Amino acid sequence: MLKFDIVSPTARLYRVARWPGNPFAPPPWLIARTDGTFGNRFDDPGTDERSPLEERFRVISCATQREAAIGESIARFRPSVAVLSRLSRIPDLETVDTVEFGSEVQVHHAGGTLPSDWCTRRQIGSTRLDSALQFVDISSASSLTTFRTSLAPLADRLNISDIDLSAVSGQQRAFTQACSRFIYQQQDESGAPRFAGIRYISRFHQAWECWAVFADRFWHEPDVTELLDSVDPSLQRAAALLGISIAPSAVLLSFVDRSGNGDGNVVNLPLNVPVILAKIGQKSANQGQSGLSCRERIRAFQ
Repeated sequence: MLKFDIVSPTARLYRVARWPGNPFAPPPWLIARTDGTFGNRFDDPGTDERSPLEERFRVISCATQREAAIGESIARFRPSVAVLSRLSRIPDLETVDTVEFGSEVQVHHAGGTLPSDWCTRRQIGSTRLDSALQFVDISSASSLTTFRTSLAPLADRLNISDIDLSAVSGQQRAFTQACSRFIYQQQDESGAPRFAGIRYISRFHQAWECWAVFADRFWHEPDVTELLDSVDPSLQRAAALLGISIAPSAVLLSFVDRSGNGDGNVVNLPLNVPVILAKIGQKSANQGQSGLSCRERIRAFQ
């Protein structure tokens, strides 16, 4: 068998996902790009190889640190290098409220801004993987040597001069995704799948340990799932490290739910939600739901 450095996660893993839904569910094929991938580093490039769907795989990305899971998710909100270059030419940045560059607008400072509604649509789940699962440490010397000998023809076609850490962690998706499929296809002596995924270090922070888990081999015991909010300490730390500011949270409207089974509970809703409250009563009545609690009527409306 080919030689790789093999590791297994022993700590709890975290994943950020859209809310609602199962935070550890793989992305649906319906939202795949035209190339058959989801645009991520270790997605299956099977479309290029014309593999049938039943032979394709999806990846569930997790991180050892809660902060890392969040940081990997919000990194796309960093200001582009082009914007930073433009800002660097402004003599007194403190006097600038808004800087426009092409189609991008950066407000108040050189950092990007996380939209105020991002947290309201995100949850973070934690889980523990089965201890028997094995992962390839993609950055180890032995793993790189195996890639260097096995994937040399592909690297040559892609004009990659050497297969080193920068190649397997870079933004050349055709190559990193080929590494992922190469690992996915490895079998043990009995013909069973050898690996459950890939262990790698975030390209945004060397202290962030990440895991790309093959969805069909994702054996785990889910733990806690929480909704994210803008004052989450892990979010605050990740945003600070990445130079991202967090837009103020939406103003909350508080009211007492005294409807049928609301039991007088205080309900807090973002300011954009009450806009639809006037319509809820009409729609719930039309659907024969006038006896539902306010929360249930909101779900019915949505």
